Amino acid sequence: MEKNEKVVGIHLDLKYLAPRFDYLLNWAKRLPEFGINTLLLEYEDKFPYVKYPFLKVPEAFSPDELKLFLKTLRNGGVRVIPLIQTLSHLEFALGHAELAHLREREDIPTQICPSNPDAIAFVSDLIDEVLEYHEEDEWVHLGADEAWALGTCPKCAEAVGDSPLKYRMKHCEIFYEQVRKKGKRPMIFDDMFWRDPEMVDELPDDVILNYWNYGITKTSPKFSSRIEGYKKSGKDVITSPCINWGIFFPRPETLDNTKAHTDIFHDSGTLGVINTAWTCFLMPMPAFQSRLAATADPMADASLNLSLEWERNFWEKELGADCAGVPEALRNLGELWEVPVEGLGRPLTPMIFGCMDMILHYPDGQDERMRRGQFPINFDDLDFSELHGKKVALLKKCPESTGLRDKLNAYLATYPKNAERLERLAAEATRQKGTASLLAALARLKALSARIFDISMDDGRSPFGDAPATAGELETEMLECRSKLSESLSIFYKDASVERLLRIIWEPQMKSLRA
Repeated sequence: MEKNEKVVGIHLDLKYLAPRFDYLLNWAKRLPEFGINTLLLEYEDKFPYVKYPFLKVPEAFSPDELKLFLKTLRNGGVRVIPLIQTLSHLEFALGHAELAHLREREDIPTQICPSNPDAIAFVSDLIDEVLEYHEEDEWVHLGADEAWALGTCPKCAEAVGDSPLKYRMKHCEIFYEQVRKKGKRPMIFDDMFWRDPEMVDELPDDVILNYWNYGITKTSPKFSSRIEGYKKSGKDVITSPCINWGIFFPRPETLDNTKAHTDIFHDSGTLGVINTAWTCFLMPMPAFQSRLAATADPMADASLNLSLEWERNFWEKELGADCAGVPEALRNLGELWEVPVEGLGRPLTPMIFGCMDMILHYPDGQDERMRRGQFPINFDDLDFSELHGKKVALLKKCPESTGLRDKLNAYLATYPKNAERLERLAAEATRQKGTASLLAALARLKALSARIFDISMDDGRSPFGDAPATAGELETEMLECRSKLSESLSIFYKDASVERLLRIIWEPQMKSLRA
């Protein structure tokens, strides 16, 4: 990639799920085909650590696999930017008992204590190990976002004083200098400056600011003014929407969010866009494949509208079949249904597990989830069926003003038709048949989950009108769905990740049905 070429990027977050290496290699080869020229690569526990071998899971890259993966990307002209967290979001490491002494506070496994020299040395070791594989890559992302626990230990509280931002900036300077000595340019997320945007003047000019905002669906003076402030300070900026926010399928708003960021690029002269894709949403990578092109196409053509017609053309080219009605089906299935519940810090997602449902796992809800991270290291500590039961019990108490029944009835009417449309697509696809089969299996599970949720909400009253389905018939359909899901997921993910996904998204539905 030419150094001055605009950044058209995608984020690969490897925590929680492990893609099959053959799939990942083919995915890397195809990135230029979609117009992607940059990959932000977040390893977490999938890196082949040597100094701290207990950090890598069995599904981690082997050294040879990682070298081949990176070589494939670079041969395709894709710039690789490793993302190494340097302050918070380190629960993949600090969750281990061996490193608990590096935490800012004992009960906060997400964040190191910046006042602890051993914690600084640990992060420095991670950077050194990762960069051994990235000698020819000129940028390094150092994270530094969402440091909510900063200043909670006595030493840090004293050092922070009345300026948490200055303390945070001083902490980051240690790692800026480390990567500079290796001839690389540092990058950080920009949220530390949201409350004090004028402080960006004190940020070294070589640090690239990664502006992220997942809520904007159009450019407005409010958001462009922050970008303009960064630019006025002489800072280079890359902006980031979110590509996979949703349950199984990306929210339709992710297209608007992406277009807003590409508009910022054309209007404000940023370095480009990197679309983030967080694995905490537990969305299989093929389900948001269209969003790769949705990132690149409007970067090439500012006037492009990411319309239903655009999406249909994408899927017809990708799958080699008539995709009439497919974008409409995907957008309906991708609508994110969230229901606020009094006393909880975040809304719940009816039917299928959503990552914010984890607030039900923690006694202190959202505050504790923020301190502890999304999931604990050991998934065996989680009973997703129990969480689902808690959620249903809470939602049954929701007042009618939430519109829960009307919304559910609407999905009961549309989900089965959309699942049937995607199942026809899976039968007709002549290319990427695994992707088409996975979309169909996910759609079928979503349709079945709506029916199971309806029974749960109505204490067994049949919602099926003239042709009610018995629990036994639903159980048969669920078992068939599991078989298809397992088969299609196995094309893309390693066995342990397939079982993890089924445990989270299928098993609670089945147990609810059998209750």
